[in-house]
Amino acid sequence: KFVSHSFSQSNWRRSMQRLHPHLLVCLVLISIATPIIEADEPSHKGLPSTLTGRWVLVSTEIDGEVYRYDPRSAVFEDNEYRWYCNDKLSKRAIVTVDGRQEPSFLDLQHQIGPSKGMVQRCIYSLKDVDTLMIAYGVMEGARPTRFDSKDPRCSTLTTWRRMSESQE
Repeated sequence: KFVSHSFSQSNWRRSMQRLHPHLLVCLVLISIATPIIEADEPSHKGLPSTLTGRWVLVSTEIDGEVYRYDPRSAVFEDNEYRWYCNDKLSKRAIVTVDGRQEPSFLDLQHQIGPSKGMVQRCIYSLKDVDTLMIAYGVMEGARPTRFDSKDPRCSTLTTWRRMSESQE
């Protein structure tokens, strides 16, 4: 036999009143968790015009110590980051940037060398139109949260100066 269950309006109302607080809690949790889950993911590929160009390395800091290197430069162009040592290409990466927060996120997906295929999560800040600071995260590790080379999430802290057209 087929048995029909009917919900009276009062039964339905009581069920909804019991369920309502649970739905509200779920909606609040979803609205809070969604930005947290997405917060570490860059929003788009490509570079803001303020990053595009050729930069020369001014300083490198590792674990609070300043290091001097042979001349190094970097080029940010299209969706790519290229690192040169003595004018020889040593690193190339696909760049993903998210400037919705301060400091801005910069992710490098390495294309050549021993880090090929790995992602390096970084933060960056333009101090002025020609001065760029990048805190590189540990390869495949968490993103640094501040510009401090003593932070265990930061492998290297660099400062760059934009090269003028006459220097290129």
